[in-house]
Formats: sequence, C-alpha cells, structure tokens
Amino acid sequence: MSQVRETESHGNEEVREVTVETRDLTKRYGDTLVFDELNVEIEEGEMFCLLGPSGCGKTTLLHLIAGLEEPTDGGVFFEDDRVEGPDYRRGVVFQDPHLYPWRTVRGNVEFGPDVRGEKPDSEHVDHLLRMIGLEEFEDAKPGELSGGMAQRVSLARTLANDPELLLLDEPFSALDAMTQMKLQDELLALMGKLDLTAVFVTHDIEEAVYLGDRIAVMGDGGEGIRKVVDADVDGDRDSEEFAEKKREVFGLFKEEIQDD
Repeated sequence: MSQVRETESHGNEEVREVTVETRDLTKRYGDTLVFDELNVEIEEGEMFCLLGPSGCGKTTLLHLIAGLEEPTDGGVFFEDDRVEGPDYRRGVVFQDPHLYPWRTVRGNVEFGPDVRGEKPDSEHVDHLLRMIGLEEFEDAKPGELSGGMAQRVSLARTLANDPELLLLDEPFSALDAMTQMKLQDELLALMGKLDLTAVFVTHDIEEAVYLGDRIAVMGDGGEGIRKVVDADVDGDRDSEEFAEKKREVFGLFKEEIQDD
C-alpha cells in the first residue's frame, strides 16, 4: 500500500498517495558528488518541477526515477516498489523527440506497443492523435514536422504506453517562446484529462511556476534540493500572484549566488 500524506486544501484535510519517494538517495560519478541522502516525496496527480542550473543533478534525479541510472546509495521507490530498471509505467519524454524517421507520425506513436509485442490499440492511437492535434498528419514523416509538432508526437508516443508517471526532461527548451507556452497549456490539459502524475525538469523559473504544483529548487555542488516551494498560482502570467511567486523562487537562487 502506498504511503499517504495529509495536505490542507481550502480548509479541509485531503489525503493524497505518495507515488514516488526517494530514501537517502545518493549519486556519485567517480569522485563527483551529485547529491547526498536526498529524501523527497511526489504525490499522486501533481506536477512536480525540478528546477535548477545546469549540472545541479535534476536530470540525473529524473533518470534515477525512470530507472535509467542506478543510485550509488539509497533508493527510489515507485508505488512502494524499489525502482530497479526502466518500466513503461514510468514514461520518459526527452528534450530531443528522438522520432524514428522511417516511421510515420502514427507509426511513431505505435512504437511502444510494437516493441512490447502487442498490437497497438487503433482507437487509443486515434484518440491521442486528436488530443495532440495531429490527426491530419498521421501519415507524415518526422522530417515534415515542425519542432513543436515533433515534440507532440514524442509525448503521444509515451502516452500510448498508458504510463502512470510522466517524466519530462526539458521537453520544450529548444522551442520558440510562443510554441513553448502553447505546449505548456496543452501539457496541463492532458494532465487533467488523463489524471497523470508528472515530474518536469526545467531551468526556466517562469516555466516551473506556471506548470508546477510544487517546485524543488536544486543547488549545485552536490547540495541537492534546497527547498520545495508550493506553486499554487492561478496560471495568469500577468497576475501579481504569479510575479510574486517568481520573485520568491528567484530569491532562492539569488541567495545561493550571494552565499558563494
């Protein structure tokens, strides 16, 4: 049975399951410490953002949750089971879409079930293509797609495996600002429709505040997570509430710079 955590919500107690937990998680590459004895819980249904500068360990933490790397010490637990390798229930979306150029859009979305030796669910694939707005491009090859369209296909390919946890490694960072904002909105809509839990890696403070239910602010030099910030804002980038939350998160980085 997964652990549960009590949170305050509009004056009422809400019990939410813990989907991912790290327990005294330590990672080293040779003599280089990435983070030491890191303990964090990620709740069911939330968007949990890992925010920090390059080299702080946010992608390494994502890879450990995905089972793509092994911890030096401690462990990662998904629904109370120790993570010991990749699992399609933990779907990963990378910064580079990594689409297969010889496959069509539909063929790329169907890749996961194909690899597992399962017949792709045509209705499910149709539904995903409609959700990402590419039903009219199902026969196109990756070379015919824009960057934003390619990233949509990558997301749909991951969702075709029906993951319970979505792990996203700076998936929008290579796109222009307008495309980024559009895909951020589409991702939030998909999260709501599919009732997913997600971990989102970013180095962009505004993106973290806009997307995240909570933001883990990471420091460099092996510091790990400095603070987990609640980011319950209304999603209006022009609001004072949004600006204040950005200032709060930026202040944590400013404090780190001044400490150096």
